[in-house]
Amino acid sequence: MEQRDYFSFSADYWQLIQKVPEGDQMAMMKAVVQYGLYREDTTFNDPLLAVVWLAIRQRLEKGWRNAANGKKGGAPIGNKNGRKATEIQPPLNTPSTQIQPPLHIEKERVNEKENNIYIYEEELEKFKKELEQFTPTYGRDFIYKFYLNWKEPTKSGKMRKDEEKTWDTATRLAIYKENLKTRRNGNDI
Repeated sequence: MEQRDYFSFSADYWQLIQKVPEGDQMAMMKAVVQYGLYREDTTFNDPLLAVVWLAIRQRLEKGWRNAANGKKGGAPIGNKNGRKATEIQPPLNTPSTQIQPPLHIEKERVNEKENNIYIYEEELEKFKKELEQFTPTYGRDFIYKFYLNWKEPTKSGKMRKDEEKTWDTATRLAIYKENLKTRRNGNDI
């Protein structure tokens, strides 16, 4: 059995757990702690509990992966955080223009701009495929409305969902459903 001494309990977890009926909140908290510390999975029969648990469990699983990668040391392969500039910069006191970025960085920026529409279309397809797994839980109409809400392009050429600081589809779906339910009951959010 795997075990950790600690895990991160996010405010998102608490917000999701508060959406659960009060009588089931303790069971959900216990499931979070069991998975966070011991990686013991829990099964919920109630659809709302199952969706909330799925959203939280995905984030907890990411914590387990990060902990395993941290034990290996260093950044994952392909990470560009440690990349150094290879071009020599002109001296500051020369009459030339301002300091230019290294050539390889400038080429990446140009490539990003050229491929922006292609990247958008590619990300759109990935988003559609990701949402397909939730169709049995939420239904086709609900998933389509969710998709329309988050797929629209922004001024930067990215999907609205990609402009968010954090994104977890299962969590967003659960919150979106709860918000729609609240609006239908006449309580404006």
